[in-house]
Parts: sequence; structure tokens; C-alpha cells
Amino acid sequence: MRGARPCWISIPRIPRGGLNEACLKAIREWSIPAGISPRIALSRSRDEEGLLRNRRSAWNAEWRECPIALWLEGLKNAVVAVNVPHVSFAHGLTSDWKHWIIVDKTEVAAALKLLDALLAEPSKAIMVYGGHSMPLPPGAYDWDKLVLDPVVTRLVKRDFETLFDREEWFHENGLPFHRGYLLYGPPGNGKTSVIRVMAAHPAVSAYTINLYGEHIDDDSVTELFEIAYGNAPSLVIFEDIDRLFPKKEEEGGRIKVCLKHLLNCLDGVVVNDGVIVVGTANNPKVLDPAILKRPGRFDRVVGFKNPTADLRLSYLHKMAACIHRTELVEAVADSEGFSFAQLRESYILAAQFAFEEERAVTVTDRVLSAGLHDSS
Repeated sequence: MRGARPCWISIPRIPRGGLNEACLKAIREWSIPAGISPRIALSRSRDEEGLLRNRRSAWNAEWRECPIALWLEGLKNAVVAVNVPHVSFAHGLTSDWKHWIIVDKTEVAAALKLLDALLAEPSKAIMVYGGHSMPLPPGAYDWDKLVLDPVVTRLVKRDFETLFDREEWFHENGLPFHRGYLLYGPPGNGKTSVIRVMAAHPAVSAYTINLYGEHIDDDSVTELFEIAYGNAPSLVIFEDIDRLFPKKEEEGGRIKVCLKHLLNCLDGVVVNDGVIVVGTANNPKVLDPAILKRPGRFDRVVGFKNPTADLRLSYLHKMAACIHRTELVEAVADSEGFSFAQLRESYILAAQFAFEEERAVTVTDRVLSAGLHDSS
């Protein structure tokens, strides 16, 4: 880059899996400084392509300090990439590595456009404020994997999927472009599963926070909403808020976050255009009424009840696709009052017995459902 005007740009860490095939083909030439040997950090992990019982491991290689110059198709000058250590004091002392690229100032726009197309797609994850991220598996944005009550389909799935298409309408009518969902009902009926699908939406950045954390306070919640707004459209998740903010203070956990401050954030004291908030509660009756009584905090309050017979049939057939739906009717009758989680556990128990007898699961294994129901 002799004679060029350099510009430093920080880019996210290249995800596991590295550069895709198109990126490798776009590299015309590369070089490293003369007399310098690169340092490559190796770490061992499980070979995800092999069976667990084989206990095969694989080496993951990460390029460290040594800069490398890349001549890419479509750019006149080389792009210099370097990985350097980074120390932060934002949430206590933390250290990490940051990826930087140096490009000619006249080619910044072209370089970023090219890199956006060439870098491997980052994996989706729910970012935990002040903690580690929770990865979401590839293909996690798939509503068809769930069995949903028609009310949930209408008030959550369809509303969420069409929300982004209505952004201009919101603005034209002077309405704030944000949404709040409160999902309530007994455990095991899909509240968390729905949230994970929402978080996996390709256009959404997902965030949550452990309000029980030792250093989590009102300022943490404010910063969480600021981060979510800065990366909108985004999803902010608060699970089990009935345990966090009950009517009677003695019934809740001890946290440093004030309910009034959280409500101010939900009301938009921190600008929250493009921010979607989703909360869960097992029993909304114990919630502090301040959370529910004001419209706009949670626009959709949706119940997740124990599944009906039709939903239980669909769920069992999804798990046991080898069994014809008509053969599952008696098993469905045995599972009256079951949650989705209990249905799943019932099928797992049946499958374990079938495995021990070296045979496939059959509809006669439905007796396990009655046994599980009696013990629950």
C-alpha cells in the first residue's frame, strides 16, 4: 500500500468456519512482512462432524498478531488484516482479540461491500448482557418446528413476522415502531421455544440480561436498551418476570433493578424504536399490576395453555412420524392435561424402552404416558 492513505477499520471476529469458498477464490495474492513468522493459536475441540462415541477431536487454528496483506478481486490496493489483543474495563477487566483491516481511504466503501459479501455468515446467538452469548443452531428460525395454538399463531407468529413490513405505516401514522409481547402460562408449553425462534430471525439482534447478577442495576438495564436500540431491529428478552416483580415484594427474588426504572425503559424513556420486548411469566396474576395496566408496555398478552387433543396429536405425530396419526388417538386420550414438555418426556421414555428391546417405538408404548401423568 505504498503511497496510499490508510484507514483502520475494526470488524467482528471471523466466525468459526472461517472464510467461505467465494472469499478464498477472490484472493489474487497474499504476503506477510519479510523476516516475520506468523503466530497461529491452536485449540482442540470436538469434531462436530463425527459421532460422539468416537470422541474425535479437531484442531481450530486462529491467526494472531502477524499482519497479512491480501490483494482482492475488485480492489486496486491491498487490504491488510491484523488480529491484536484488546483489553476492556467496561464490565470489569476483560481481554479479547480484535480483528482490524487497513484499507486505502479511497476504497473503504468498495472494501466493506466486498467483505460483507465474502465473510462467512456469523452464527445467530442471544447475547447476554455482562455474560456469554447463547448460540442458536443453524436453521433455528423455523416456525414449522413448533406446534402452536391458533391464538399464539395469530397474536405472536403472524404479528412478529409482519411487524417489519409495517415500519413505514407506523411512522406515517405517528406511532412508535416497537412491540411488546408477554407470554404466560404453566411451564413446558412452548414460551421459551417461541422466543428462541423469534431470536433467530435473520434481521434481529437478540439480547437478554440476568437481573439476579451481582453487578446488574438500573444503569445496566438502561445500557441494555441502548445497545438494543443501536442494533435495531432487536429483541430484548425478560424471562420469568413474575418471579422478579411480584405484587408482594417478599415473594420475589432480591435484585438491584427497580421496577419503576424497568417500566420507564419499556415506556421509551430510552429511545426504543425498532426494539421488540418479550417477557414470560408462569402466573401473571402475581405480577405487579404496574407491568400490565398501562397499554403499550406489552401490546400482546398471550396465554400458553396445556395443549388441546388436536395439538397433542400434532405434537406426538411430529415426534413419532413413523406412526400413523390415526394410531395415535388412544395415546392422545391417555395424555389429557399434559404439557408439551410432558408429552416429549413421555415419548423419550417410550423410546428408551423400545431401544432396550431393540425395536421401533410403537403406539402400544402409550401406556408410558399414563404412568408419567400419574407421577407428575
